[in-house]
Parts: sequence; C-alpha cells; structure tokens
Amino acid sequence: MGLLLVAASSSAAEQEFNSDRPGVADGSEAVGAGRVQIETGLLREFRKAGDDPRRETLFPTLLRIGLADDWEARLESDIYSWMRQSDGARAEAWAPFSLGFKYHFLEAQGARPSLGVIARLAPPSGSNSLRTRRTTGDVRLAADWELTPQWSLNPNIGLGFDEDDEGRRFSTRLFATTLAYRPVPRLELAFDIAAQKPEAHGGRSAVVSAASAAYMLGRDLQIDFALGARSAGTTAARRLLAAGFSARF
Repeated sequence: MGLLLVAASSSAAEQEFNSDRPGVADGSEAVGAGRVQIETGLLREFRKAGDDPRRETLFPTLLRIGLADDWEARLESDIYSWMRQSDGARAEAWAPFSLGFKYHFLEAQGARPSLGVIARLAPPSGSNSLRTRRTTGDVRLAADWELTPQWSLNPNIGLGFDEDDEGRRFSTRLFATTLAYRPVPRLELAFDIAAQKPEAHGGRSAVVSAASAAYMLGRDLQIDFALGARSAGTTAARRLLAAGFSARF
C-alpha cells in the first residue's frame, strides 16, 4: 500500500515517497532511479498448532532498488522466525526469500489510475519448519486511484504458484485492496483486505482483513502500525499485530 505525499524538493524530478507498508496491497509506483528504500518491521502472528495456541514473531523486510524512474528490483523476506506454543515449546527458523521487480507503466491522469506490474520468484530457501522445497512465485497488477484529495483506492490482482505445508505446489489467484483516508497530509489511515484462492492444494480460500496507520516523520521516513484478523480459511494467522518503518536513501 503506498502512502503518496508530494516531497518538498527543489527538484521537479523528485519522486513522491511511496511505501508498500503497512497495507496488504502493494502500490504501483517505483522508488525512482538511483534510490534505495528499505521497508521493515516486527510482525507478531497468533496461530493454532493442533490444540495449542502458537505465537510467531517475524521481521518482514522489503528492499527496493531503483534501476530507472519506472523500474525497481525487489528483495523480500520475513528474515527470521521465533515460534512459541502455550506448552512452552519453542522453535526458530530462517524464513524463505524472493527476488522480483516492479515496473510502473502508466501514470495517473484524471479518472485513470496509475498502473504497475509486480513479479517475484522464490527459490527453495529457509530452514527447519519454514524451509520451502519448490520454487514459487507470482505476478500482480497494482493500481492506485486518487478518488478525492483525501481518499484513495489501491487494488492488486494476480496469479501465482505456491507451496502448501505438505510440499505440494499449486496454482492460486490473488487479490488485495487498500482503502485509504488522509485526514491530514502526513497521516494515512487505511482498511485492507486480502484473499488467496485456493490457500493450499485442494483447499479453500484464505481471507485476511486489517486496519493500519502510517505517519510521515520526514520526506524520506515513514512509521506504521497495523492489526488484522483472519476472516476465512485456515492457513493465515488468526490475528496479527505489526509495527515498522520505511526509509528512502
């Protein structure tokens, strides 16, 4: 989800700041030629493992490198996971990673949205319970609509290949959207919903909804907070809490 604020810069070519945190939908804009942006934070997920509640802590991180004004390379991972069950059992694991790109191919004009395409590929990676055995990936179309000076809509739609807990690869359809409201220029409040169908080989749909807030501390620095819950399915976390930041260099 992109928080788009006009940067106060003497250079007319300066890109607007946009972050794919904290919402579930990614924005259509690239970071700009020669710019590097890191988006990271702390994510706490509450799941169920059999009859025992389980808490999992991760560090979702996205590194975006501007190759041109409309192209960026992307490296993404949850970095590391700490898992703890109610019976005291603990586990740790390195998370898988993915490589990808974003291409912004259409500028917003009037009622026309800004459009971009995002693709990523995740080779077998990670460790212990998080290790993946198959290459997975997805491609998504991302749009940004400025409905009014205060309201915006950011939908994503795509297709992908995923891996379930039993190591079976399956094709899936992806959808996410963020409805955002800016009461003041530096603050954005948003409601998000994301769906994946199916969530596993032969499975049902997974649906997650969340509420978030993002605040600009400066031209190149944003902090954010989010909380969410599972609406349907079994693979997504029952509840989640997140906090993080995005910084551009």
